[in-house]
Amino acid sequence: MKKRNVFLVGLLGMFGLPFAASAATVCADGCDYTDLASAVASVEAKETITLNEGITIADKVVITKEITLDLNGNDITGSGQYVLEFNAKNTNFTLTDSSDTAGKITGLQRGILVTSGTLTLDKITITSVDRTIQINPVTDGGAAKVIMEGGKVESTGTNATRTIMLWGNNVAGEASLVVNDGEIIAPISSDNSAAINLGSANAAGNTVEINGGTITGHNGIRLYGNGELGMTVLTMNGGSVNAVNAGIIQSANDGTENTEIYLYGGNITAEPKAGSATVGGDAVAIHHTQSGILVIGKEDGTGPTLAGETGIALKEGTVTVNGGTVKATGEYREVALAREDGTEDTGAAISITSNAAFAGGVSLTVNGGTLESANGNALYEGISVDESDTPAATESYVSKMTINGGTFTAGNNGIIYTTPGKTSTTNSTEIKGTTTITDGTFTATGTIDTVSCSATVENQFKDNINVSGGSFSDVISSFFLAENCVIVKNNNSYIVETNNNSYAARYAGVRYNSINEAIADCPTVDTNPMAQTVYVCKDTSENVVIPKDKRIQLDLSGYKITNDISSDQLCHTITNNGSLIIRDTSAEKNGTIDNVSHQKAAIYNEAGATATLNAGTYTRS
Repeated sequence: MKKRNVFLVGLLGMFGLPFAASAATVCADGCDYTDLASAVASVEAKETITLNEGITIADKVVITKEITLDLNGNDITGSGQYVLEFNAKNTNFTLTDSSDTAGKITGLQRGILVTSGTLTLDKITITSVDRTIQINPVTDGGAAKVIMEGGKVESTGTNATRTIMLWGNNVAGEASLVVNDGEIIAPISSDNSAAINLGSANAAGNTVEINGGTITGHNGIRLYGNGELGMTVLTMNGGSVNAVNAGIIQSANDGTENTEIYLYGGNITAEPKAGSATVGGDAVAIHHTQSGILVIGKEDGTGPTLAGETGIALKEGTVTVNGGTVKATGEYREVALAREDGTEDTGAAISITSNAAFAGGVSLTVNGGTLESANGNALYEGISVDESDTPAATESYVSKMTINGGTFTAGNNGIIYTTPGKTSTTNSTEIKGTTTITDGTFTATGTIDTVSCSATVENQFKDNINVSGGSFSDVISSFFLAENCVIVKNNNSYIVETNNNSYAARYAGVRYNSINEAIADCPTVDTNPMAQTVYVCKDTSENVVIPKDKRIQLDLSGYKITNDISSDQLCHTITNNGSLIIRDTSAEKNGTIDNVSHQKAAIYNEAGATATLNAGTYTRS
């Protein structure tokens, strides 16, 4: 062992002169120490140990004082269960590399164990077969924490590999991980692996905070609760998670419920890749299988981007979406296939499936954000079925869905409600819970309504679904409207609002701000030869035109139509180029068509047009 000039350092300290923290060196020959264990045992707290060459460790080295370990471009290889352990209450440790080419710590079994204190990682690479970093508080040891500022942590195992594992061990100390930068990697070929494994069935107060960096694996982050809220908490403010099965997944084991997940930023993506392990169901950004809290986005509408074949798969839990974007790219499925070991895939941005194996219930609130599905539904809710078309549940476990805002875009439906077995009437299904829509924008690019359910149960659903607001690309069923609410056509959107009785016309249950707009939505005679009835809803000034290819029955409903004189060109009140029938179904039968312009008529019938006047008063004021 080479002696260091401790006397000179002491003199500098006595006279208050500045000096750099002492650095002990380790190498086989010519350094302060020939092995790492001796250096750790001998140095003072706050000192730095620098490797001058690579070393091999047979037995775990336990560090119990505040030191910085600088790999200096060299490697440590350990053949024991762990390479290093950090264990000192309320103590800070640092693993770093001051060289241009960062060194590497390799565990032939596991990597680093943190049982007490805070370890900060930067620049170095750490690899092992499994549990490359395990954060495992010990009794009376206080908190055990890892802060990752950079570098890479990777596991290489072939079965259920966990790269960073937080394991509470049923003690009072909190296990926590903060990721600010760097890479955490689990093999995608390892079935059921996770880059981060948070908590366990007996964990106590485990937390993970993701602010940056990249997390990659078969699963990105797996969570285990212990039955109590506040014990297993994940917060994501930035960074990215890339997975082939699930970006974030809850354990489905008994006794591991009540996790908390808060996603305020970053990106989470799940997509199958060549060489990945076989998965059951769609790849999903989030697979929420148990009770607990899931919050996506901030109240200002900002939030993460989540993408998968199914965006979010929900079987249980209380979920709030405030902002961000959830995207789905998978195939559309009208009814989900029941699974206990994977997602019940629907290709929806948010997919809620009821399965008796997960009967805790779902409560969903959407206040903002964007839900997009390329091929399926923006929001799907239904009961899954097995391969023989038998429902996985006899009732829906959704207690409440409330939509107060957000944008819903889908390749098929904006929102769909189904019974198991598609439209089968042989399945006994009890409809429970309520869905309330107060606002939002819903766009369906397919041919089905933006809000729909199986035709055989539409009437059964009408008391469970209440729509009092929102903008829809298609007409929704009047069964779903809340009391005293109507659908109003505005440009190319259908708006649900409280009825203010200010609309000019009504056609097929939709209100319009002009009679001409209602007529424009009527089909042509070659599409539907039946006369289309347009109801006048108030006294109005308008120059009405009946196109040549339409057959219109205009119900005056006791109101008065006067020609519009606001334009420079004076017009007839009604110009008929096609087929027109006028009736009045009001009790008083006092509907009137008036014209107030010189040389213009209340009704002008073009050559070849037909008009049948069954009611009404026609005047020129």
